[in-house]
Amino acid sequence: MCVTSHAKSVTIHLPLIAALNLIEDQIVKIKNLLFIMTVVVNLLVATTSCSQAPNQEDPTILSIQGERMYIMGGFHSESYDLVKTAIDNNPDIKMIVLTANDGSSDSRNTLKLARYIRSKKLNTHLINQSVITSGAVDLFLAGVHRTMEKGAKVGVHSWADDIKQAQAKDLPRNHDDHKLYTTYMQDMIDNDSFYWFTIYSAAAEEMYWMNDDEIKKYNLLTQPPLSASNDQTPFGKNFSSYRKEILEE
Repeated sequence: MCVTSHAKSVTIHLPLIAALNLIEDQIVKIKNLLFIMTVVVNLLVATTSCSQAPNQEDPTILSIQGERMYIMGGFHSESYDLVKTAIDNNPDIKMIVLTANDGSSDSRNTLKLARYIRSKKLNTHLINQSVITSGAVDLFLAGVHRTMEKGAKVGVHSWADDIKQAQAKDLPRNHDDHKLYTTYMQDMIDNDSFYWFTIYSAAAEEMYWMNDDEIKKYNLLTQPPLSASNDQTPFGKNFSSYRKEILEE
């Protein structure tokens, strides 16, 4: 049996209509399921307060725990917007805790982020298992109060410009490329001697691990190292793996 529409001379079979209705019902069910899944994912993200910069081999990962923002990973072109937005949306944050951070692929944006952190009068902290190197050390200096637990590791070296095929340690001291960093150091810790120490400490492909006397000499901290606590990062096994990778263990 069929129904014919003479106005358009189109014949529609009733079994086909039933099939189309069934398909439409299934599409509605799928849309409802996708909506529920989206809500669940958003709730999970909100519960863990964790966010990550996308499309990066070495992402910046954040976790907000009360007054603390924990950061793991490297810093790059997307890190500024990610961290700034998180700080702006969470006005209770008072401290940035660096955990396992291996430097920066975009120095200008990293120092821009550091200046923003200082403008918000935030503190920076290293737990006893923290490992920071290169550009992450620069970011640490942004804290108004900078504290570190005994056991944390701080690694420095010369920066390199792959395009110019040059390392900072090989440039004359009056070279313009130093100014970005020397000005930053003067603004953060009142002198640029730490910058010159870092670039002559090791080549870009190497790492020099600072000792307690050097950390004190260059005013990295605003108070003596604290006793190791039981504080753990919110990143679990990912932190342990990333830390080992930085230390090349």
